[in-house]
Amino acid sequence: LMGIRGKATIHASYRGLEFHRRSEAFNSDAFLLSSDLPYFDKISVEDNLRFFARLRGMIVSEKELDEAMRAAGIITSRRKKYEELSKGMKQRVAIAEIFLVKPKILLMDELATGLDAAGQADIEELISEVANGSSFIRSVILVTHDLSIVRKLSTRVVLLINGKVIYSGSFEEILSKFRERYVKISILKLDIEKRKEIERIGNYLLSGSKILIPRELIPKLNNMKIPYEELSQEDIFREGVNL
Repeated sequence: LMGIRGKATIHASYRGLEFHRRSEAFNSDAFLLSSDLPYFDKISVEDNLRFFARLRGMIVSEKELDEAMRAAGIITSRRKKYEELSKGMKQRVAIAEIFLVKPKILLMDELATGLDAAGQADIEELISEVANGSSFIRSVILVTHDLSIVRKLSTRVVLLINGKVIYSGSFEEILSKFRERYVKISILKLDIEKRKEIERIGNYLLSGSKILIPRELIPKLNNMKIPYEELSQEDIFREGVNL
């Protein structure tokens, strides 16, 4: 999901129930990874993991704990108090919990929040395994503004502007859809007279410092000798061109 100028809101259901109803099935099958981590400062990493597994009705073995902490790269910090960890290592506790409880749905609020480069690479690999069907996770819902992550990892993008779904599809499909409809003109490159000429044309959109003109009006732009450019992915995903 990419939210632009507003909260990202979308209706979704799981096993026939809306997410906001928080069914027992959803609570047991889903895991939220965000910058707001719930762990207790005064107890150890392994005791935190045991506690949150118990909340899900799980009694985990030492072997399961070891495997999860080793997968997250925190096996040597297992007896440290949570408050003693760096920000990046605290995020790795959450990654260890993912490997421990093996959720079917992973909900993520921004990929790289608090993670070091190695931790981010681990999460990217986990998401890639979901895409090719080799992970215990079946679906990942990621809310982000990082275009490189969207392009690299997503199989479907939902573009939201002010909480409204504008378009959904693959990254390339969305780029193609917008580029088929508009070209852009930089307001900063226009003098007053040229701006007035464009205003007389009508049927344009304002997007930040750019004017978006439907492609069918390109001949008029050429006649007026007004230079135009193709839309970039930043124009579409960051500024939010409205279809």
